[in-house]
Amino acid sequence: MGRSKTRLERRQELEKKKKNNIRQFFLERAKDLEKNSECSTRFIEDCLISLHFKDGHMHHLLPGATPLEDFVDDLIALEGIDRGPFLDEVEAFVEKPLVPIPPSPSEAKDRNPIIFKNRQAIGDILMMTCSIRDFRRAFPDWPMNVSTTAMHLWDNNPHLNRELNPNNAEVIEIGPSYLTNASNRDDRHFANAFRISIQDKLKISFQQGAIKPDIWLTKEEIESPPIIEPPYWIIVAGEKGDWTTKTYPFERWQHIIEFIGSEHPEMKFVQVGAKEHVHPKLEGDNIINFIGKTQDRNS
Repeated sequence: MGRSKTRLERRQELEKKKKNNIRQFFLERAKDLEKNSECSTRFIEDCLISLHFKDGHMHHLLPGATPLEDFVDDLIALEGIDRGPFLDEVEAFVEKPLVPIPPSPSEAKDRNPIIFKNRQAIGDILMMTCSIRDFRRAFPDWPMNVSTTAMHLWDNNPHLNRELNPNNAEVIEIGPSYLTNASNRDDRHFANAFRISIQDKLKISFQQGAIKPDIWLTKEEIESPPIIEPPYWIIVAGEKGDWTTKTYPFERWQHIIEFIGSEHPEMKFVQVGAKEHVHPKLEGDNIINFIGKTQDRNS
């Protein structure tokens, strides 16, 4: 008798079947399109794809260059739906805009010095840096500072007036609560949350910028040799214990590093996180334990 397959081998086999299923599905649809005279003689510019999986999950590949409304209009016409009543039903379902449009930047009433305050975890503060960057872009002359946890994230940030303190500026608490509570009906990225909060508190509006933290490094930091030789992934496999539904099952983290390690033996995984939180230890020769070693400037 042959040996039984290991858990890793069974998992790799399943992943391969899933990939082949997607590839085969679209190959068959491509053959159908090639037989269609209205398609075979034209060049494709864009696409709108909606997939319905056997487990009920739905995934949409939205168009890039072509406005989504053009696709929707064509689908409505194809199905013979009267667009007016159809849109009325949609608007009735969405009772009001999720975020009312506040006044434009030019209508902001006061420009008194402000300190934006938030005492949440480091991940929240990383997203808060986006809102501060975008606020400064919209209001270059508005005096501003911050008061947060993980203050080392603001080192070298040129958007802040470090002389502002609670004695000479108004402290305004901001946070992501609105967008967090609307996450089952609003698909905007979490980076929008602090911008929305600032807009609500100050009754202003400004555009969302790039969806990435705004961290400013010194030339010395940029040019310093890496602490760990690449290639490596940084992962946080633990949890704080407050929002456990956000925690990816630990045993799956273990499966991931085993799977990637089998395909890419050179890859290392650096496990990070605050030492006071719950961090089950990942096992493997490719694991580097940095738990508690990256949470402040002195770690």
